[in-house]
Amino acid sequence: MLVLLVVVSVAASIALFLSSSTVRKLSSGYAPAADDNAAVLVYMLDAETGLRGYALTGQRSYLAPYRESVREVLPTVDHIAHTLHDVGESTIDAAIAGERSAAQKWLTAMRTAATEAPSVVRRAVVRPDAKREFDRFRTANANVSTAIDAIRETYRNQSTTERQFVLPFVLVVAVLLVLTVVFAVRTTRGVARPLQAVWASLRRLEGGDLSARADESRGPAEVRELAAAVNNLAVERRRALAGQRSDDELRREVRGVTAAIRLGHDAAAMARTLVAGLGRTYDVDRVWLQTFDAHRVTVVAEQWRRGKRIPEIVPSRTETDELRWLANRLWHTSSPVAVDDHSAPPADIDAQLLRAPQSRGAQSSVVVAVGEGAKAIGLLWVSTVYEQRNWTSAELGLLQHVAAELAQHLVQNHVLRQQQEAMRRLREADEAKTALVSTVSHELRTPLTSIIGYLDVLLDMDEREMPAEVAGMLHVIERNAHRLRALIEDLLTQSQIEAGRRLVDLARVDLVDVLSEVEDTIEPLTDNAHLGFAMHLPASGVLIVDGDPRQLGQAVTNLVANAVKFTPRGGQVTVSANLESGSDGVRQAVIRVADTGIGIPTEEVPHLFDRFFRATNARKAVIQGTGLGLAIVAEIVAQHSGTVEVNSDLGIGTTIVIRLPLAGDAAPPPVASGDPVTASAGTVEAAADPARES
Repeated sequence: MLVLLVVVSVAASIALFLSSSTVRKLSSGYAPAADDNAAVLVYMLDAETGLRGYALTGQRSYLAPYRESVREVLPTVDHIAHTLHDVGESTIDAAIAGERSAAQKWLTAMRTAATEAPSVVRRAVVRPDAKREFDRFRTANANVSTAIDAIRETYRNQSTTERQFVLPFVLVVAVLLVLTVVFAVRTTRGVARPLQAVWASLRRLEGGDLSARADESRGPAEVRELAAAVNNLAVERRRALAGQRSDDELRREVRGVTAAIRLGHDAAAMARTLVAGLGRTYDVDRVWLQTFDAHRVTVVAEQWRRGKRIPEIVPSRTETDELRWLANRLWHTSSPVAVDDHSAPPADIDAQLLRAPQSRGAQSSVVVAVGEGAKAIGLLWVSTVYEQRNWTSAELGLLQHVAAELAQHLVQNHVLRQQQEAMRRLREADEAKTALVSTVSHELRTPLTSIIGYLDVLLDMDEREMPAEVAGMLHVIERNAHRLRALIEDLLTQSQIEAGRRLVDLARVDLVDVLSEVEDTIEPLTDNAHLGFAMHLPASGVLIVDGDPRQLGQAVTNLVANAVKFTPRGGQVTVSANLESGSDGVRQAVIRVADTGIGIPTEEVPHLFDRFFRATNARKAVIQGTGLGLAIVAEIVAQHSGTVEVNSDLGIGTTIVIRLPLAGDAAPPPVASGDPVTASAGTVEAAADPARES
């Protein structure tokens, strides 16, 4: 019986040892190897993302994750092979070598590009062969991951089989222990119970309870080793999950801080939000921000302190100059500087940093240069006062990201403030100009009205009572006085437009009546210019609109005056009014002013209604004008809810079309065969009412 018990016990011990060996391989070999392989993929993705970020933005700060990842990729791949060799695994060496080769080829292809301009990096990243190399790496990485998972699954199955093999032996030993009580009790207490405890812990771990622990002080050495392996696996897994949760939480909080920065429109408020947010997020004692370059950003100095016992840092002017020098030096290194223990700083830490006022009383600190372009614009300093701290790579990377975001928004904010100030000054200048034009126009109109009045008195006298030369000069004075009055009226109207005043006083009007009154003003213009003139109007009561007759008359008069001015002697000016259907089928009143003048260059037609615009051919022909008449026409038509169109052929003529909506309750008659028909630009239209032709 004892021999049988010994044989069974030996067999059970061997099974336990094998099971322990399997668990050790899983926990010490394949699990770390799988994590390292996943980390290799993350490093490569970070490297590619950094290159793409630099290629898109041109900011070299995006190369920081690329450089950090490049240093880690190949050593991590090598560590996978070493880890597997330690547990006796070499069957996937070829797959690991393939992954290493693919990674090295891509990194070699990118190494030179990363030192070049963003455009070179962009071409390198999107190059087909570079993409193929990266795809080969991802395939090789996936192959290694698949191979490791397959082996892990094999060992898990083997472990399950071994556990199933061990239990029968334990039961046999239990039966034998019934026959040999003392020996069985010792065996039960020495092997079975600790093993059952380990088994229970494994089951809890498999169920997701990472707090489960096996008792390492009970049972044979093999059982204790198995318990230790199980506990180590649980600790490592819990630590990995806790670190991942901590980094994720930190990223979420930092994203909240950067989001608050983006919403800010004031540099000082933005700085206060940043230092307070970082102080709470990083759980530190002091956060200090200082900017230097007043030409590119608003100079701010903000600091956050955890309690009043922490002294406020106020650098002197000399110290501020030294900090500016330090910021530029750190900016060119493109990485933050972390000091875990100021009482025993690393040998490579710049002495200038340790002498800075922000280092006084600090136990640990991180310094990040805030920069944009070739120069630093400030410093961001985070420190603890009461305890030391080991800064993680995630904390440093996120601080650098925050500094980059801050620099971008500070520069944008400064540019925006400068633009707003320039716009304010331009508005003030424009308002002053408008007020000046209005005042000067009013002051000129009063004496000019008196002059024109006396001229009318003189011209009413019998011309035989004055010499012919004097009469001619008086007529010249009259023409120029009326021309000057029209110019003053245009300036006054334009100043009203710029001041936002409404020009029109709408009432129900008949366009035929308005145009008939305008005709008396138009005919002398065309007669003096020796031009043919025709006006084609429909019957009264057809073109009823809601409008201001005085302003509508001014608009048509301005158009005819322009046509007369730009039409050579012997040409033709035609004014017509019709009832037409628009593109949407709605009927509207249409006024056309056509001439056979010099026309307008096609490329200049879109600018015809701009203030003070004059066509190049008009300037070359030395035809006088201010460029205000058509701008006023466009404003008057717009205030009547209408539109203005221009059709012009250079050297042939111009037709300007005004379209106005009919009055709301007007009921236009249907178009009959006798209604006027619209003609093409530059032609005279058929008259609906021959009696109204001029």
